[in-house]
Amino acid sequence: LYLDSEYLQFKSKEHPWKIKLGKEVTAKKLQGKLRVSDGKSTLSFDIGEDTDRWIHKILNPPTLMIKLGVKAEHTYWVSAGFSKEFKEELKLASAGITRATKNASLFFQYVPDRSALDKLADALGEVPDGVNIWVAWPKSSPKVSQGEIMDCAKKFGFGPSKTAAFSSEASSMRFARKKK
Repeated sequence: LYLDSEYLQFKSKEHPWKIKLGKEVTAKKLQGKLRVSDGKSTLSFDIGEDTDRWIHKILNPPTLMIKLGVKAEHTYWVSAGFSKEFKEELKLASAGITRATKNASLFFQYVPDRSALDKLADALGEVPDGVNIWVAWPKSSPKVSQGEIMDCAKKFGFGPSKTAAFSSEASSMRFARKKK
């Protein structure tokens, strides 16, 4: 059973099942089991003591801003390439956006293709100690791979620390400077 902020999915060769989370999805505990329905199909899962936690997460999926660790009191550096909607979400979260890298609490870098790896390298060189960087790139794209992004980050002493489904079109990974 796999849960992200958009889908609940049961990965099984015999009985694969996937539902999009939303208002029509119900989740409850019935005879100690998690019972989930999207109005079209219903499944029950025996997941033990974590049933209540799963119910809460299914009914209250985290927003992108929560997944990325955005806080109102912080200031963010955002590269070109991010959608207007993403920047609006940051503003709605009362987060400040800065062009001064030394003032940023967190960096966001978009890498649409291999040619943008140079811009990622530039951004990594500007990230102050103790500050992390989220890197987003097109999902399943032949234009740039997760491995290429990780190799670039590694050259600057950064390692992966978290992943998040950035959007239906983009994957993302947070990188932190490795301790020496």
